[in-house]
Amino acid sequence: MKCSTFAGRLIVASATTLLLAPFAVAQTTGTVNFTSKLQQIDGFGVAPTFGRAGFIQSAQGTVPQQVVDLMFNPKTGAGFSMLRFGIDDVISANPISQSSAAGVANSGIFIVNTPPSSCSVTPNYTWDHSAGGEVWLGQQALKYGVNRLYADSWGAPAYMKTNNNYSSGGVVCDGTASTQGNGSHCLVSGFSDCRAAYANYMVKYVKNFQADGVPISDMGWINEPNENTPSYSSMTPTSAQAINFLNVYGPIVRAALPNVNQVCCDVFNWSTANTFDTAVVNNATANAAVDIYSAHEYGQAATFVQNTGTPKKKNWMSEWAPASPTAWNPYWDSSFAGTSNNYSDGMLIANDISNALNKGQISAYLYWYSDSTSTTGAMIEMGGPYVAGQTYQSWPYYTYTVPARLYALGHFSRFVRPGAYQVTMSTNSPACTTITQGVGNCVVTTAFVNPDGSKVINIVNNITTGTQALNLTLDATTANWVPSAYVTSAATIPNASANSASPVPFNTAVALTNGVATVNGTTLTASLPARSFTTIVLAPPVVEGTVNLATTAAPLVAQGDGGYLGTVKVSNTGTGTAQNVTLTGATLGAAVGTTLPIAALPYSVGNIAPGASTTVTVNFPAGQTAGTAVVEKYTGTYTGGTFNGSMRATLPALPSSN
Repeated sequence: MKCSTFAGRLIVASATTLLLAPFAVAQTTGTVNFTSKLQQIDGFGVAPTFGRAGFIQSAQGTVPQQVVDLMFNPKTGAGFSMLRFGIDDVISANPISQSSAAGVANSGIFIVNTPPSSCSVTPNYTWDHSAGGEVWLGQQALKYGVNRLYADSWGAPAYMKTNNNYSSGGVVCDGTASTQGNGSHCLVSGFSDCRAAYANYMVKYVKNFQADGVPISDMGWINEPNENTPSYSSMTPTSAQAINFLNVYGPIVRAALPNVNQVCCDVFNWSTANTFDTAVVNNATANAAVDIYSAHEYGQAATFVQNTGTPKKKNWMSEWAPASPTAWNPYWDSSFAGTSNNYSDGMLIANDISNALNKGQISAYLYWYSDSTSTTGAMIEMGGPYVAGQTYQSWPYYTYTVPARLYALGHFSRFVRPGAYQVTMSTNSPACTTITQGVGNCVVTTAFVNPDGSKVINIVNNITTGTQALNLTLDATTANWVPSAYVTSAATIPNASANSASPVPFNTAVALTNGVATVNGTTLTASLPARSFTTIVLAPPVVEGTVNLATTAAPLVAQGDGGYLGTVKVSNTGTGTAQNVTLTGATLGAAVGTTLPIAALPYSVGNIAPGASTTVTVNFPAGQTAGTAVVEKYTGTYTGGTFNGSMRATLPALPSSN
């Protein structure tokens, strides 16, 4: 998280370094090789931290479900596939009543309210089963099949730190001279070394999430160690202190949470992060405690590949957003409310994600706030639309506004699914230098192959006038594949709709558009509107032959409401295309499942090519006893036949918080 005074420096940098001289190219040509895989993609998402999930949960009427569906639905919404939760993401050590917007914004919690007599004493842990609404939002995301949930800590409790303060920097007491200077809290008897205490605190926090049906998949112990702020929780360890901490932290969390990935270190500024992380990489013990390295784009964007060691580990862009007070811009490609330096429109976000993938080779892109109020750069404005000088809507909110940047992120999260790989793609477009409203000289492209075999090309056309022609040579395995094109521009998100309480439906803003792309042999041609984002999804042509559909199921997941989440994989082991595949039924013992909230049964899967597969998320209601052995059964149809599969399953219990 960045305070507005620092983040403002990013806006200034954008205004000076991203300007482009107008340039026109009659045609963009290039190649795509879907067999040449680069980094694997974990997902795209947002951070509902600092009570932002609570803004959604506490909204009036059907607004909470509408916003949740917009965020996570892969058929009618953005299909976000990741969330970044906050641990100790607090503004005040004493949260105020949540009967106001200010209270909701400060509803993050510490789980130790009374410090123990020493760091070797197990504290009295507490848990409010909310964590600022993050428990509720995680439970909702799970129903859509989201399983990449990152819990990241802003800092240790005050009593574990050198400054005995939850904010204003400080470092976890580590038993060395570096944390025991004059006046350090670490000099107090019993608090000289709190590394194990903080590791156990982190374990407890994550287990609390899990016991409430929010299966945390990834966790991090630090946020922006190079940012000392008095306005919210923070810690400022050097890389040497981080290494010293990881040497104790790693074995503890590995033993207690063996299936949770460890993330480090969320440093802001891409170059600064690389220096910090390189020190960790070069220490074998500390590096063994890290599965994924992470960095923020504040101050410097992802312009190169981070050093993550050998063998190479994944690298996430785990936070960035434009800054307040000029961050609020709901439009696709124009300034808002007369601000000449307001670049936080849809085109900016589309370019930033594309460049982070191409230049930074990131495996995940986590935008900052999922939602917020007033002039922030969030993906959704609760209580919107914002109008300068107008009295803001009272909490709890009953409307929301969806800025165009959500649809830009949605082009990636909706069509590039977890487990995909970015692939090699090149064009003759000149290099981009910066993007401002209405000015551009480049076409930015990315390409991916999904786990289900579908292939995706994303094209951000920054050129300002006319229709840009795209001519690509595809690899031989993609010859004659069938394209579907989804287009976003100022025409699909008119300014009047972008800043309104009647958001443009996702499938209108990201519009399936006929006649945009064709494939003939290994040649793909497309027409790109000026200042637009086009996603081309390629599906294999239908082939004749036998169809044999087999079903397998992933282990059931216990949900916080007592129900169970099932994931069924439908595979075609035949020689011909299975057309119009539809899941028609799902049962778990006596319980009848549903594919809602994504879509109701019968659930259309589409075509499945020979050798390909697809997965479907199914929710089963509460009412059965954990530990019971049951039959999990799925049925469906396809053109010319039916399929079904049954397997034995034991109903799991929610994990214990102990």
